[in-house]
Amino acid sequence: SPRLLAQALSDLRKLRHLDGPLLLQLAGGLGERLVGFDTFDLPLLLTAFARAAVRDEVRVAEIGRVLRSRTCSAEMTPSIAATSFYALALLDCGADGTAAALADTAVPRCLTEASPMELVNLAFALVVLDLPAGELLSFVLERAARHGARLNGREVHA
Repeated sequence: SPRLLAQALSDLRKLRHLDGPLLLQLAGGLGERLVGFDTFDLPLLLTAFARAAVRDEVRVAEIGRVLRSRTCSAEMTPSIAATSFYALALLDCGADGTAAALADTAVPRCLTEASPMELVNLAFALVVLDLPAGELLSFVLERAARHGARLNGREVHA
């Protein structure tokens, strides 16, 4: 099932047992099955690719296509938007339009509810992906600064 695959990839990544060849084997034929994945699972897939250092632009674009179709969904929480955006930045994969779609719709809509860590990840992604979103970056940094006292060292150095 899609949920089990996303969870298995996440668990393997956390245990540091997920490498490029294993990820590509498990993610084979992912494209046609992506529609069955919950919105929550899509950032887990992107993070698996990012943490395994697999810049498979075709598969990432397939995940991005499904994610873009859900950017206006109520399921698009601050956590989902920030995690997806951050993973795309780690992969340096923003050309397919997913990063721009997130920056234009999902990110601004959920900024007021974003945690300090999510704000740091969003700022990082906006800088790395070099999107024409100066006003959004300014707002993210302003909100992160307001929460600065609540950030721990790990979050500051994300």
